[in-house]
Amino acid sequence: MASNLKVDQLRAKLAQCGLSTAGTDATLVQRLEEAVEEENKKSVGSKKRGRDVGSNIGNDIYDARLNQTNIEDNSNDFYVIQLLESDGGGECMVYDRWGRVGVKGQDTIFGPYNLQDTAINEFEQKWQFTSYPKCYTWLERDYSANQTEESVVHEKPDSTINIQPQNTKLEPRVAKFLSLICNISMMKQVMMEIGYNANKLPLGTLSKSTILKGYDVLKRIADVIHLPDRRKLEQLSGEFYTVIPHDFGFQKMGDLVIDTPQKLKLKLEMVIIFHVHITHLALLLFRTSTFEFQLFSYQLQ
Repeated sequence: MASNLKVDQLRAKLAQCGLSTAGTDATLVQRLEEAVEEENKKSVGSKKRGRDVGSNIGNDIYDARLNQTNIEDNSNDFYVIQLLESDGGGECMVYDRWGRVGVKGQDTIFGPYNLQDTAINEFEQKWQFTSYPKCYTWLERDYSANQTEESVVHEKPDSTINIQPQNTKLEPRVAKFLSLICNISMMKQVMMEIGYNANKLPLGTLSKSTILKGYDVLKRIADVIHLPDRRKLEQLSGEFYTVIPHDFGFQKMGDLVIDTPQKLKLKLEMVIIFHVHITHLALLLFRTSTFEFQLFSYQLQ
């Protein structure tokens, strides 16, 4: 149990999980126990439902995440629908889940279906999405970033890469810059220090276009934040929390309106962090596929 660990052991395990190591002893214990519980939930869910096969069916991804936040109605809800394949293969299911962001919510499994086409048809019948005001918004996600992030998270902090540095035609300053921006350990440490935790993203890693939508909403908030128009700020705050999901639990949404320059600044910083994180993961996609990145991969740990 986490409560039996010493402070330095707690911090070491939290660092391995990419979590913040700041706080009191009780906070550290709670943070680690929550991380372990979340990992166990994922493991059990995987065994019960099977694996996501969306990316394995041609170029189509049968996985949709929707979100809807309305300050006035105190709603902050999500909806997920996926096409899954049983662990043993041969059977497909359609799985959907809905509820308040940050809470497990309710779920339903349709199937199993012996034919993949039957499952696809079931998915498409349920997934006929049109966006309307004050209704769910489809969130475009970055699946390549998720795969890259998973490979980074599962690398051992003390592991080494066997590739040795070789001569490069790059100018020394450029070479040094490349090794810096591809340093996984440094990037994870910086993200952890500013409070970013990929495991806590409510609906997965968002795409660049979705993040930019959030930034656009913040710009619109900046244009009206000094005006005495509370309703407009509530509307725009709801739009922002819709495209950039937040786990507020059951807090009253009316207390979370972005209505001061300080709150706006924090959200702008968060969006910038997300954008930097996605860009960094995109760079990592090429670290083993190009010669120059291989030259510096020994510095990545």
